[in-house]
This record gives sequence, structure tokens and C-alpha cells, in this order.
Amino acid sequence: MKKIVLLSICLLASYSIEAQYIGLKAGYNYATLKGNVSDSASFKPYHGYFAGITLEFPLSNLFSLQVEGIYNRRGANITSNTYGKAKLSLDYISLPVMARFNVGKGINLHIGPQLEYRIDKPNFYFDAGTDPVTRVKDDALDIIDGAMTVGIGYMTDSGWFFEARWVQGLTSIFESDETSLTRTGISPDYNFKNRTLSVGVGYRF
Repeated sequence: MKKIVLLSICLLASYSIEAQYIGLKAGYNYATLKGNVSDSASFKPYHGYFAGITLEFPLSNLFSLQVEGIYNRRGANITSNTYGKAKLSLDYISLPVMARFNVGKGINLHIGPQLEYRIDKPNFYFDAGTDPVTRVKDDALDIIDGAMTVGIGYMTDSGWFFEARWVQGLTSIFESDETSLTRTGISPDYNFKNRTLSVGVGYRF
């Protein structure tokens, strides 16, 4: 896992040498999970955040390729009538590769795939207020996730920019046959995908 993260950092560093524009950004994640929830469970949104670097390679006045390295905190708040409440926090290194279209007056649209590596070992457990709590093993959570991203941004003449993005996970974050997960009874199939609305601000050098 550490080798993958280090390799990703090295790749971004090598790309930054060729990039015409380099930027830093940070913001807020409104996150949840999408999937089939059992009648005895419910999901509520999770409030997270992100921060990272952007590398832009203009190919014309209207089109650019944008590569990013982003730290993302997202997750979900889960309630089970049987096992109580759980807060699932997930930390990812996200690597979006975006096609960016400049449509005029500082406005841009962007779309592209996003590869994510989970870098934490979440303390994922249900607490009903009595002992013992129901813990879910780390093996129940996949390390790699894939997503598609669409967004809109606004670039000012001074270099500050603002953006909003929708990130839709394409693969389930859970290993559906992990017994410590399936006994929680929160879903008939445990096929859940990340969904995140991100709003942020940044500065391009």
C-alpha cells in the first residue's frame, strides 16, 4: 500500500515538471453511500473534506487535460435497529484525470475517471449503548475504488478558482462475504458505492 502511494506521488511530481499550471485546492465533501438498505437500517450523509494539488496541461484555448492528487475524507453514518449506530470514515488518495472544457467567461466544465486508494484502517463498529459493540473487520472494506467525476468551475483573473463536483463510485466499497459485515444485517447484498458532492476553492499559480 505504501509503495502504491509513493509511486502515485512520484508520478504527480514528474508530471508537475511538464504542467503549465499548478494549483492547490481544498474544500467540503457531502458524502454518503448508495445501495440496498434493509428495513432495519438507514444511512445518513457524512460531512468530510478534501485537499490536494492540480496539474493542468492546456492543449488548446478551449481544452485542457487536468491531473490531480487529492486527499479525500468521506464515508457515511449508519443506523441499525439491532446493532445501533456506526460512523464509517474513509480516507482516500484520489487520482482524477479530467478532460477540462473552457466554455467562456472563466467557466469550465470537467469530466473524467478517478482512481482511489484507501489509506486508513477505519475503526468501523456499531454501538447500541451496551457491551459488547459489534466491530466490522478491515477486511470487509476494499482498498481500491473507482469513480467517475463531473463538475463545473469558475476561474478568476487573479488565479483563484471555485468548483463543484459530483463523484459517483463505480465499485462496491465492501467485500460482501465478510462475516463481520454480513451479520450486521444492514443490507441484503452489501453492494454500496461512494457518492460525494464536493465544493471547494483553490489557487492556480
